[in-house]
Amino acid sequence: MQSPNGWIKHTSSLAGRRQAASPAAALHKMGGLAFWLARVLCRLAAAVLLLAAFPAAAQGPLSSASLSSSCTDEVQMLTFGYYSDFRPVSYAENASSAGQACYVHRGFEADLVTAVEAIADAGLSFRRRDVGVWEGDWLGVSGGVWQRSASQYDVVGGGITIRADREKNAVGETIVRFTSGHIAFQQSLLVRAEDAARLASYAALTSDVRVGAVPGTTGEERLLQLTGLTNADGVLAAGVRVQTPQGEVVADGGPGYRITAAGESANLVGRQRLQPPNANLPQVVYMPGETELLPALGAGEIDAVARGGIGNSDASVDSGGAFVISALDSAVEYGGFTVAADREALRSCLNEKIAWLTDERRIGYAQWREDPGLFLRRAGIWNRLQNGLQQDVNGVLTLDLSSLAPGAMSFAAASGNPNLAAVSVVGGLLTVNPNEDGEEGVVTVTVTLTEGSGSVTTLRFEVVVKSAPTPTYFRGWRLSLLTDA
Repeated sequence: MQSPNGWIKHTSSLAGRRQAASPAAALHKMGGLAFWLARVLCRLAAAVLLLAAFPAAAQGPLSSASLSSSCTDEVQMLTFGYYSDFRPVSYAENASSAGQACYVHRGFEADLVTAVEAIADAGLSFRRRDVGVWEGDWLGVSGGVWQRSASQYDVVGGGITIRADREKNAVGETIVRFTSGHIAFQQSLLVRAEDAARLASYAALTSDVRVGAVPGTTGEERLLQLTGLTNADGVLAAGVRVQTPQGEVVADGGPGYRITAAGESANLVGRQRLQPPNANLPQVVYMPGETELLPALGAGEIDAVARGGIGNSDASVDSGGAFVISALDSAVEYGGFTVAADREALRSCLNEKIAWLTDERRIGYAQWREDPGLFLRRAGIWNRLQNGLQQDVNGVLTLDLSSLAPGAMSFAAASGNPNLAAVSVVGGLLTVNPNEDGEEGVVTVTVTLTEGSGSVTTLRFEVVVKSAPTPTYFRGWRLSLLTDA
């Protein structure tokens, strides 16, 4: 089963494979005063180090005026809050520090944020704060975890699907904005291997099937919609019985009983179980977070897990085939970060850097999983491009390609519009020389770098050429993925 960005593909040589039961998950289950105290002490120790390194940054979030569209000339410390229970996209991994319960940000988004920090002209550094189910569930009492960028954090991430309704508070005011999507999501069903044929589609989920879900997620919303437990607006079908801490409520088919990935009706907060109104719809069993889903599936407490295909795919591999994906939602959504609605300069900065690091979404989860160092290498290339590009008074652009790929054996270049500019590579120096009588337009330059290992890198960039005496100017770079020759 293959999604558009290829996240189902795995090989036995994948690096960094994680086990479903991590030390962080075990500590979360353990709870207790000792765990809480250790966690607080760890954060206090980290705060002392940050104050020493960034004395001016510990006073709270930056104002939006402190960042321009090209970020900032000075390194600024921002607080990055991330949902810590969305393995492998974003999660907290326990790392012992003098016996204390310190947490380290891991996963696709962790590496992406690290690469943003590595881009020299971004001028951004992040102190990361894990937000888990112990601090209030995914939705929380005052809105989703994604809305904490309006008050508690500068930026919030954690595998959060971009939705317009998640940007608004309870009275419809826009309080946060999403960055451009950097990872593709598709919802799926994970089942025990012996049940794969019986539960091969969402339509096969009947009243004897118990499906595990986390409330407030897109996994829950799509499960409810695809099975008919709710309509497209999230309104529960008449007769659905909902177990809540206050007792059982029965949906009447009206808007007073509504569940979406952005919120729910007040009478459904804290829901524990949905019982279907007829034999053609499934039961839904709610878990507080992602960590509890796989043990429940393995123990036979539930029959399927409804959540994103990335997590379910990794769980299938890690289980050695005991769990398999039996159904895949055709809808594709994207995940992003949130910032406060009035911090457009910060959002624009993040969008620019993330677009480069992900090659405008060409680099997805599958590419990162095969090569976790990819984002950091692209950050390094960004820095070398910004430092190496030169332009003389006549508008001629030059770039030392050997600085981008020191191990390259040969270079070749071609212009997509030779009538506007001549493109050449001599001794590793790329030259783009606009024709004096050329018309105004965009020249797409393609450079091929062949390394001694046989791998080939293709570098494409655009140069805007204008008629004399207006000088030519550089427009932007786009680097393709490394491929075999």
